[in-house]
Amino acid sequence: MIVFQHVYKVYDNKLTALSDINLTINDGDFVSIIGLSGAGKSTLLRTINKMHDIQRGSIYVDILEDSREPNPNYSQELREYEKKEEEAKALRKKLKALGEGAEAEKARARLLGLSSLDKPSKYSNLKKKRKVDVKTVRGKELRLLRRNIGMIFQSFNLVNRSSVYKNVLSGRVGYHNSFETLFSIYSKKEKMLALHSLDTLGILNKAYVRADKLSGGQQQRVALARALTQEPQIILADEPVASLDPVTTVAVMNDFKTINQKFGITIVANMHHVELAKKYSTRIVGIKAGRVVFDGKPEQVTPKVMREIYGDRIENTENEEAGGTR
Repeated sequence: MIVFQHVYKVYDNKLTALSDINLTINDGDFVSIIGLSGAGKSTLLRTINKMHDIQRGSIYVDILEDSREPNPNYSQELREYEKKEEEAKALRKKLKALGEGAEAEKARARLLGLSSLDKPSKYSNLKKKRKVDVKTVRGKELRLLRRNIGMIFQSFNLVNRSSVYKNVLSGRVGYHNSFETLFSIYSKKEKMLALHSLDTLGILNKAYVRADKLSGGQQQRVALARALTQEPQIILADEPVASLDPVTTVAVMNDFKTINQKFGITIVANMHHVELAKKYSTRIVGIKAGRVVFDGKPEQVTPKVMREIYGDRIENTENEEAGGTR
C-alpha cells in the first residue's frame, strides 16, 4: 500500500510541483496517472521511491524485509541435497560413455536441473511486511525501500554493451553488498530467476544478445524483466510506451497487465495516452497543476472529467489520441 498524506513538493526555483496530495494506492492496483505535461505526474511517481524529496506531508509505503529463523527441515533437506549431489556425480560419469542420442539428452536435462540446486541453509529466509515513511528513510532503509520498488523509464536505462541476461540479473543488485556487485556474484537461484523473468516476457531467446541490438519494444521488455527479477512489491513506470510504435505499445502494455495480474505486483504508471490508461488500468488518477482532480475507475473518465483534467487542451488531446501521436 502507498499512502500520500498532505504532500507538497516545491523545487528550488519556487515552482510548486505537488500541492496537498492525498492519495491511497492499494496492493495489486494498476493505477494510471494522466494529465498535461508539467502537471506533476513524474514528480508524483518519483517521490514514491525518494528520487525526489518532499517538503511537507508524508508518504507511507508497505515494504517486505528479510527475516531469518531456524529451518526446522534442515536435516531432511540436507540429506536430500546430498543424495542429489551423488546422482549428479554419477550422471557426469555416465555422460562420457553415452555420447549423443536421446538417452544422453535426458541425462543432460536431468543434470542441468540437479546442478541448479542450492545447498539448504540452517535458516529459513522469511519476509516481514512493515510500513516506512519515505520522507525519513536513510541509508540501509532507503536501499530496502528501493529494493521493493522496480522502476521503468521511457529511455529503458539499459547497459547497451552488456548482454540482455546481465542487464536483467542486475535487478538483484539491491540484495548484495558492493563486493558481490562488483564481481557479479549471484546465486544459482538468482540466475534462474533472471532467466525465468526473460521467459515470462517472451524474450528468453535474446538472453545472450547485446542490449543495443534489440528493438525498442524488446529493450523495454528487458527493462521490465529486470524489474521483475528484483522481486518488487511495486513497479513504477514513467511513460513506458511513449517512444514505442502502436503495435509494440499494445504488446508491452499486455506485459504490464500480465505482471499485475499474475504476480499481484502494484503498478503505478504515468500515461500519455488516455485510451491506453482506460483500457489497461483498474484505476485512473488525474493530475492538474500539482493537484489530484480525479480518482476513479476507467469507465468514470467522461468528457467532463477530461475537461477538468486537461482544460482548454482537451480538444488537442482528443486529436492526439485519435491520431496515435504523442
